[in-house]
Amino acid sequence: MSESEYWSRVRGLVRAGDDEGRPKSDVSAEIVHLVEAAEQSGEHWAYETLSRWIEQGASRDYTAVHKDMHSVTYIRRNGQRVKKTVSYSRPKRSDEDGQIVGRQMQAFWDMGIDEVTVLRQEVADQRGRLSDVVSGLDRLLDTMRRHPGATAGEAWTREGHSLDEINLGEVAA
Repeated sequence: MSESEYWSRVRGLVRAGDDEGRPKSDVSAEIVHLVEAAEQSGEHWAYETLSRWIEQGASRDYTAVHKDMHSVTYIRRNGQRVKKTVSYSRPKRSDEDGQIVGRQMQAFWDMGIDEVTVLRQEVADQRGRLSDVVSGLDRLLDTMRRHPGATAGEAWTREGHSLDEINLGEVAA
């Protein structure tokens, strides 16, 4: 199987899994089986895929442990306590030329004012992106209320919208 055939089969498995309501873990196991079979057949792309999966899994474990080791309890005005990480993925720069050579987890307690300022702006930018998602979901809920019993996609397309975009500037009918 070629790599392009693999991606086509993965898309088919994901679609079928979605249509059948199968758990992600079941579909993922089938994907692993496809890659393992291709790797045993000598497909180099499959070897690279397995290596990438191993590295990404180790990276996820590292990140989870780093965040767990570096957390703080925020106390809100109402007294509610919420535990959050203070560990963020930051650019790792070369000592020789200052070029970014990768990323590393870093607790904000170890940062200087310039680094904390940049981090704060990045987090604020994320808030803006999440605001778009919330606005999009508000539009979707308004649409769904006009089509009781319909799925989100059904309600959205019944009103002539594309599933590929949500215009946040439109005024809901």
